Amino acid sequence: GTRHELEIDLSDKALSALLLADKPLQVSLRVGNAHRWSCWTAWSSPQSLVIPSPSPPPGVGGSEPKFMVSAKSPTSMEVSFLAFDRLPIVTCLEYVVTAQPLFLEAEEAEEGAEAITEGPSSVETVICFHNEPRKSDDQLFLTRDVTRLLDKDSVPMSKVVACMRELRQQELDKETDKELKVTIDGLLPCTRYLVSVAARYPAAAGIFPTPALDLPTDPMSNIKMILGECLKTEAETPGGEAPPVAPRQVGRLDVSSLADSDDPVDDVLKPGARAALLSIEDRPDYALEYCACASHLAHYDPEVGAALRDFGGSWARKGGEEHAWKRVTSLRRIEKGVCEGVARKSSGGDNIAAREEFIVEAVLPLFAPQAGQAQKLLLPDVVRFRQCAIYRSATHPCRWIGGVSEPVAVAFAPPRRPPKVCRILSDDRWCLNISFELFKTTSPPFPVRLLGGGTSQYDDGDDYDDDREDEEDQNEVLAELRESNGLPTPPKESWAQSDLRHMPVGYGHRMATMVQFRFSLQSGTSPLMRREIERKVLSRGWQHAPPVEITKHHEGARATYSFEISAAVGLLDGGIYMFQIRVGNGKNWSAWSQTSKAIVFQVPAPIPPTAAALGAPKTVTVEVVSSTAARVHWGDFRPAKGLTMLEYEVRAAPEQNSQIQQTIMPVSDKFEHSHRGGFIEHEITNLLPFTGYTFSVQARYPKVGSRAWSGQQVSELIVLEAAAAYQDPPTPAAVPDPEVAEEIERSSPGDTSPAEALACFATLEYPAEEDDMMYDLEYAHVLANEPDTAEMRQSQGIWHTPLDVTLADVGFQGNGDGRPQPRWHVRLPDIRPFRGDALKLAILQRVRFRLRARMTPEDSSSRWWSSISAPVATGFAGPEDAMACLVAHGDRLAVEVQFQLDRRLAEAADQAGGAELRMQRADIFKALRDDRGVSKSESQASGTVEKVTSWPRGFGHPFVTRYQLRVRHQMLEEDGSTGDWGAWEVHPHSALPRDLEKCELFPGTAVGEQSVRWFKAELQQPKARSLIAGLHPFQGETVQVSIRVGDGIKWSLWRNIREVSVSVAPPRPVRDTDTAVASWKGTVCSVAWPAVVPHSGIDCIEYQLTVIPESDSLLPFVGAVLVAPGAASAEQASSNKTVTRGMTKAYFGRTRKTVREDKSWMPAKVVAGTATLIFQQQVAGTGGFGAGMAPDSLILELTDLCPDLRYSFQVLARYPTIGPRSFQKIFEVSKISRMAPEAGEASDRLPGVLPPAPSQVPLTEAGQEQMKRWLQDGDGRIVILSWAGLEAEAENARQASVIQLSSGSLGAQSGSRHFEIQATEFSSKASEWYPVPVATCSFMYEGVPCILLRNLPFCIGQFRLFDPKISAAGPATKPIVTVYEQVDPAPEASMVALGQGAPRTMGIQLCIPLSTPQGTARRATRYQVRFRSVGGPAWEELDVQVLNTGTGFGSSSAGSSLPVGLGSRAPSPNPSSTEKNNFHETHAVLVREEDGLELGCVYEFQVRVGDRCRLGKWSRESRSLRFSISAPVPAEGSGLKVVEQDEFAELSWAPFQPEPGLEAKMPSFRQLPIEYTVTVVGGVLKEPVTSLVTRDCFVKVCGLRPNTSYSATLTARWSRFESNGQYAEGKYRDQMLMAAFVTTGLGGRQLVAELTVRMPSERIDGYGPVQSATARLPMDGVEPAAVKLALDPYYVQPRLQHYTPNFVRKPSLPTHVSGIQGRATAGFDKDEIQELHGGPWRPPGRCNLVLLNVGRLYFRLFVNVLAESS
Repeated sequence: GTRHELEIDLSDKALSALLLADKPLQVSLRVGNAHRWSCWTAWSSPQSLVIPSPSPPPGVGGSEPKFMVSAKSPTSMEVSFLAFDRLPIVTCLEYVVTAQPLFLEAEEAEEGAEAITEGPSSVETVICFHNEPRKSDDQLFLTRDVTRLLDKDSVPMSKVVACMRELRQQELDKETDKELKVTIDGLLPCTRYLVSVAARYPAAAGIFPTPALDLPTDPMSNIKMILGECLKTEAETPGGEAPPVAPRQVGRLDVSSLADSDDPVDDVLKPGARAALLSIEDRPDYALEYCACASHLAHYDPEVGAALRDFGGSWARKGGEEHAWKRVTSLRRIEKGVCEGVARKSSGGDNIAAREEFIVEAVLPLFAPQAGQAQKLLLPDVVRFRQCAIYRSATHPCRWIGGVSEPVAVAFAPPRRPPKVCRILSDDRWCLNISFELFKTTSPPFPVRLLGGGTSQYDDGDDYDDDREDEEDQNEVLAELRESNGLPTPPKESWAQSDLRHMPVGYGHRMATMVQFRFSLQSGTSPLMRREIERKVLSRGWQHAPPVEITKHHEGARATYSFEISAAVGLLDGGIYMFQIRVGNGKNWSAWSQTSKAIVFQVPAPIPPTAAALGAPKTVTVEVVSSTAARVHWGDFRPAKGLTMLEYEVRAAPEQNSQIQQTIMPVSDKFEHSHRGGFIEHEITNLLPFTGYTFSVQARYPKVGSRAWSGQQVSELIVLEAAAAYQDPPTPAAVPDPEVAEEIERSSPGDTSPAEALACFATLEYPAEEDDMMYDLEYAHVLANEPDTAEMRQSQGIWHTPLDVTLADVGFQGNGDGRPQPRWHVRLPDIRPFRGDALKLAILQRVRFRLRARMTPEDSSSRWWSSISAPVATGFAGPEDAMACLVAHGDRLAVEVQFQLDRRLAEAADQAGGAELRMQRADIFKALRDDRGVSKSESQASGTVEKVTSWPRGFGHPFVTRYQLRVRHQMLEEDGSTGDWGAWEVHPHSALPRDLEKCELFPGTAVGEQSVRWFKAELQQPKARSLIAGLHPFQGETVQVSIRVGDGIKWSLWRNIREVSVSVAPPRPVRDTDTAVASWKGTVCSVAWPAVVPHSGIDCIEYQLTVIPESDSLLPFVGAVLVAPGAASAEQASSNKTVTRGMTKAYFGRTRKTVREDKSWMPAKVVAGTATLIFQQQVAGTGGFGAGMAPDSLILELTDLCPDLRYSFQVLARYPTIGPRSFQKIFEVSKISRMAPEAGEASDRLPGVLPPAPSQVPLTEAGQEQMKRWLQDGDGRIVILSWAGLEAEAENARQASVIQLSSGSLGAQSGSRHFEIQATEFSSKASEWYPVPVATCSFMYEGVPCILLRNLPFCIGQFRLFDPKISAAGPATKPIVTVYEQVDPAPEASMVALGQGAPRTMGIQLCIPLSTPQGTARRATRYQVRFRSVGGPAWEELDVQVLNTGTGFGSSSAGSSLPVGLGSRAPSPNPSSTEKNNFHETHAVLVREEDGLELGCVYEFQVRVGDRCRLGKWSRESRSLRFSISAPVPAEGSGLKVVEQDEFAELSWAPFQPEPGLEAKMPSFRQLPIEYTVTVVGGVLKEPVTSLVTRDCFVKVCGLRPNTSYSATLTARWSRFESNGQYAEGKYRDQMLMAAFVTTGLGGRQLVAELTVRMPSERIDGYGPVQSATARLPMDGVEPAAVKLALDPYYVQPRLQHYTPNFVRKPSLPTHVSGIQGRATAGFDKDEIQELHGGPWRPPGRCNLVLLNVGRLYFRLFVNVLAESS
C-alpha cells in the first residue's frame, strides 16, 4: 500500500522531446530487483503533459492587468508591467518585449499622406528578471495559518481552500508595487507600434527544450510552445522624417573628377586654404555649420569632442563665442554621389530610390593678419560639421539638426624645415632614414610663429642640426659633380613669398596620421646614369611613394618623427636624390615641404689603407709558405660607419708564358672578416710551383651594397721557388669537462655508473682544421719526467692514435687568439689488462698529445707535428684510509680530515730506470695493437667487454696537486629528534698541504708502508655560525665529509668518510671523591673546590658559583664567574706526578707581571661577581682554610654575605666558547652558618630581638612604567625596601600613593611591631642617621610586601629599621644606589681580535667611563649595551650582564674567552691605599660577532650601568665605528717576480702583511694565514687564462703559449674572515701586485726603430694633406743613437706641376751639434747628449727624442720599436 513517485531525467534528448511534445502520452512500468523483473503493467489512459506557461497577473477587481507604454524619444519607448505568474519553483523569467510598426496600407492612407516605407519590420528585446520564489501548495499547506485552522475541530474544507487562496493573493499583492521597466531603442519617429510582452521560462530551468535539442523546424511552433499569454497595447513615437546624417570627410581620390591627380593643380584644397571635402545629404532646407572641437592650437581630445555631440541649439547667441556653431559661408559643390545609408522600404515592402548626396568643399576663413595689429589666431584647426534647418518654423523640432561629424582637420601646415635624409647602415641591411618635424604629441612653439617668419631655407631662427659626420665621402662626390656641372643646384626656397606665409607653425599637426614623401633623381655617381638622365631615359620629375601611417614607433625626441625607406620604392643604386614630404590624414594633406639636401643612394665602398697609413713600404706583401702555397699580408680595409663585416677576395693571377700553350687559370679565395684594423693575412693553396703570381686583394660588403669589388691592391710578381713547409699545428691543451664533472658529482662511492668508466677519457681543446689543413690527434705515454726533445717528436714508435675522438663542443674555428676552441672527448686504451704490473701502471698514469697535419701528395714528404702538450693524467684513484675527526684546541672546535696518497707506482718507476721503462712501454704498445685486432663484436660475444669498477690502488697519486672537500650537516629538530641530511656543500679546491709527520697523525692510525704519504686538511666552519656541539653523542649536529683528489682538471670520485658527531664530554671531577667545601672566618665566607677535567684539547673551564641564601625573600644569586685552566685526568696525574706538581707550582707561582708578558699563558681570573680569587699556594703551609687541598684548587672569598644567614653553594661549570651555553652542576655545599647556637642557651628565645635587616627590591622595567610619576620627582631617586614580617597595607602602588606617611612618622608595621625607617648618606666618614623624607605605606609589588622611599637627598646611602619600643636599631643595609647617573662621556669603541695566537673572531671593545660626579657608576654591578647600524631602524639591546669587578674584561656573552684588558673594582666602604691605586676610571666590555655584529657595517653604541635592582639612563651615542678588516697589502717595495719559459711561467712574491694601521692595533694578524689569488689573462681579447688560489708565496702557471704576452694580477685575503664589499679582497692598486710578461720565443730577432715625421694639422695653412715620412733604423745595441734629418723648409708651399726648385736651403744645426760627423744613424757621445738634453746622462734602455728648431717649422717625431718580423 506504499505510494511511490518517480522523477524522469530530461537529459536524454529523445525522451525530452517525447515528453515535451504536444501529444497525449501513455505510461507503463514494471518492478523487480537486480535479478528479475515483473511483467509490464497495462498502459495508462492517454494524458497530455501541460506545463503552465507564465501568464500576466490578474488586475485588481477583475480589471485589465497593469501595462503602460510611454515614448521617451522619437526612437525609444519605455514599457512597464508587473511580474507574470509562474511556477512556484521558478525565480527567474525571460520577458520578450516586441514592438511591431503599424504601417498604413496604400488604400487606408488619407489623401495627401504618404505611406511609411522605412525602418525595420519589428524590434524585439529579451530581458531576464529575478523575482522572489513563490511557495508551492505543499508549502502553503504547512504555513501557520493553515495548520492553525486544521487544528480546530470540524473545519470545512472550503474554509481551508479559501485560506490558501488568500495566502496566494497576498503573494501577488507584494509584487504589485514592483513594476518591471524595459526600454526599447531603435524605433522610427512618428510611427505607431503594437507593443507586446510575453514571458517564458529560461533554458537553464530545464522546463522547456534547450536549443541543442531537436526542435521542430517551424519557429512559430517554438514560440507557441515556449511563450505564454502576452500583454498588448499600441503606442506612437513622436517626430517625423529622420534628420540628416552626419557629414563625412572624403579625399581627392574619392572624387572621380579629382582622382586623376593628387596634386592641387586646381582650386580645390589649394595650399594655404582652410577647407575640407565633405559628403552631405541633398537637403535644400538645411545649411552646413561647423564648430571648434577644442581650444585653438590645442591638442585634440576625443572626450571633449564626444561632449559636443549633445544638442545645444543650432544658432549661437554670440558669433565670437568659443565652441559656438558657425555657418559655412563658402560652399562649393563638386559632384553628385550616392548616400551610404541603409535603403528604406515602403509599408508594402517596395524599395524606393536612395537619397542623393553631394560632395562639397567647405571653405573656412583664411589666414590673414588684421590691419594695424598682429594677427589674433582664433581659427581652429579641428572642427565638426553638421546640417541645421534654415527655418525652424517649417521643421519639426526633432529634425532641426542632423548628425555631428567626426573631428575634421581643415588644414595641415607643412613641416617648417626641409626633411633630413641620412643613411642607416648595418651588416644585415641598410636603408635611408627621413626625419622631419611634427608637433603631434608636443605643443607647437609659443608664442605662435608663422611659416613666413623665417629668412633662410635651412634656418628660421631656431637651431637646425644638419651635421652628417658619416657623409664625408658623399660630400666629396657631390662637390666633384657640382664642379663638373653634373649636379644641378636647387633654387633656394622660402615660405615668406608663398600662400602659406600666414599659417602658424604646427597647424593641424595633432590630427596628422599619415606622411607621404616624393623624390627626384638629380644625377648619378656613374657616367652611364648621368648620360641616361641627359637623354631623358631617366626622368628628373617627382615620383610619389605610398603614404606611411604615423605610429609611436616613428616618434623621436623634440617633436621629431622619422621613418625608413628602402630601394623597393624605386630608388636606383648610385642615384643622387632630393626629397620632399607632406603630412595629413589621408583625406586632406599639407603642402609639400621644402626640398632636402641631395643624398647619394649608395653604400660607400670599403676604403683600402695607404702604405703610409700602414707604416709599410707596400700595401700588399706575400710570404712563400711552400711550393704550392703563399701567405698574403695586407692592411684591413676601412668600412663605412655602422658596418663591421667585410668580404675579401684574394686572387693569385699567374704570369702567362708564351711558350706554354696551356692557359693557367688564376686562383681566388673569398672569406668574410670582421674589421679590427691592422694587418690581415690569408693563405692561398693549390698554386703551381716555380710559377710567378701577382696577388691582388679587393673587398666588398657581404650582405649590403654593390656586388662589385672595390679598392683593389696588387702586389709585386712573386715566384714560388722555395718549398716551405706549413706552420706547425697548434698544441692541444687539456681542459676540465663540465659534463663529466657533473656526472662524477652525482656518482657515489662504490657506484659502477658510467662516471667511473669515463675515467679512461681525456678532454682536450684544439682545432680540427685550420685554413683547409686537417689535423689528427696522437698520444704517447710519458716516462717519468721525460723532456720534450726533438727525438721524442720525430719518433714514430711511441705515438699512437686514440681509440675514439668525439666532438663535445664546437667552439670557434680558426686560430686561437684566446678564443674558445673545439672541445673533444678522447678515449684512451683500457688499463684492465695491466692491473697486476706496477711498472706498466706507472707508465699508463700520464700521456702527452700532439697534432699531426695531413699533407697533400704534392707537398714535402716530411711530416709536421705540433708541440707536445703538457703531461695529462689519465685518471686518479680515490684517496686511501680517509677519516675525519673532531678536534678541540684551545677555545674552538674543528673537523679535520686525514687521508693518504700511495706513491708506490712512482717509486717502482724510479727504481726500474729509463731502459726498463722503455721496454715496458714497448710491451704496452704491442699488447694494445693486439687488442685492436679483435673486433668489437667478437669481444662482446666473448664477454671480454666490462666496465672499469675501480682504479688500482695509488693510480695517479704521484701527480696529485689539489684536493677538494664537500660537507653536509644533519641538525637536530626542536623536539630533539634527528633531522634530515642537508644538501652537499662543495668547498673550493685547494693545493695539496705538506706531508704529515708520524706524531701529527690521528691517534690509532697505522703508519703503513714507506711509500704512503699522509695529509691533513681542516674543514672550514659553516657560514655565519660555529659547530653546534652537545655534551653526549648525537646531542649536537652530525657532519659527513667527502674528499676527492686530482690536478684541477681531472678528479677522482668522491670518497665518503664516516659521519662525525659533534659532541664534547662535559667537565668532570678528577676523582669521584672530590668535593667542594665552605667556611666562615669573621665576615668573610670562603668556598674552595678542586679543578675539574675538561674535554681533550680544551684548556680552560668556566665556573659559576651560585649562592643560595636560606631566606623567603632573598633569591639565589651568582656569587662569581671565573675562567680557570682545566686539570689533568686522574690517569695522567698518576702517571706523571712530578711533572704535574712542577707545572702547578710554576703556574700558580707566576707573578702578574710574568702573566702579562707571556700572552700564551692564561691564568685563572674572575670575569663577573664580587668574589676574590685566592690561589692555594697563598694558604699552603699556613694551616688556614684550603691548606690541605690539591695544588690546583680554586678558593673564592665572599665578603657581601650576611653573617646571620645560612647559605648553600653550588659550583657549576661549562666551556667558555664550546658546547651548550647552560652550566652543569659539578659540586654542591650544604647549608652552613657563621655561628652555631651556644650551649645552655634558652630554646624559647625569640629568633630576633633587634629589628630585621631591610633588603632592596629590584625595580623591573614594568615597575618603572607603574611608578613613572614617582621616578620623575627628585631626579628619580627612589628605593624599594622589604624585610621579614612586613605586611602589606595597600594592594598596589596606586593605593599606596594616596596613603603616604609623613616624615618622621612610623614607617611601617611588621606584625605587632612598628619600625621607623632611617637613612644616612654613604661616605668614608661617620654620618648621622635621620628619618627618610618621604615613604609610602606598605604595598604588594610583584608578590612581595614592600615600602617605597623617594625624594632622597643622596645618590648612595644606607638604610635601617629603628624600633622605638626598645630604642634599638637593626642592622644597616649595604650601600644602596638610589639612582645611577648617566655614563658620560659616551663610550669609546674600538675593534679587537680574539683568540690565542692568530685571531679566531672579532669584537668591539667599549671603554665605559666610571668617573661620574656622585660616584654611582663605580658601584655598578650590572651593565647593558645596545647598538644599531648607522641609519638603521631601531636599537638592538643585549642582555644585562654582570659588570666585572676584577682585573679583566666584561663581556656581552657571559663566560667567553677574553683577552686581558681594563677592569674596575667597586670601592669598599673604607678603601685602602692599594685599592685606590688599583681602581680604574674606565671599564672595558666586549661585544662579539655572536651578539649580532656583521663585518662591513658601521655601528654606534650606548651603554647604561646599574645593579640587579635598577639600571640607569642610556649614555650618549658613541662615535661611529666601521666594523671591518682591511685586506692584506704587499710589503713596501715588493713586486711580482716572473720567470718566463716557453709554455709556463713561475711567479713569486714577498709575503703580504697586514695594513700598518691594522698591525699596530692588532699584531696577532701577523699569525693569521693569507690566501693569495693569482689571475693570468692574455691574448688579444684579454680573456682569463687561469686563476689559482694558494697560501704559498710562489706558483707555477702552466698551459701558456710561447711568444705570447700575458698579464698577472695578485690579490690577497684573510683565510678566516669573510668581509663584505671591497674588504673581501684587495680591490685597489695599493692592495694588489701586477706584472706583464711575455713567454719566450723571440729567438734573438733584431729590433728595428721606426721614425715617422709628419706636419701638424694646424700648420698646413690649407694646402691639403701632407704625407708623412718614415725611416726604419736597425738597433745595433742598447747604446743611444741620434738621427740627422735634412728637412725641406718649403715643403708645404704650392708646387708647380711637381717642379723641383733649383735651390733648396739646407737647414743648419746648432753650434753644439754641427760638429758631429758620421752617417745618419751615428750616435752622440755622452757629453754631447748631456748638452742636448740639458740634464744628466740617462742609462741605456730608454728612447731619447731630440727636437731641433729649423727655421720656423716644427715637427712631431713618433718613434716605434718594432720586431723585424712584424
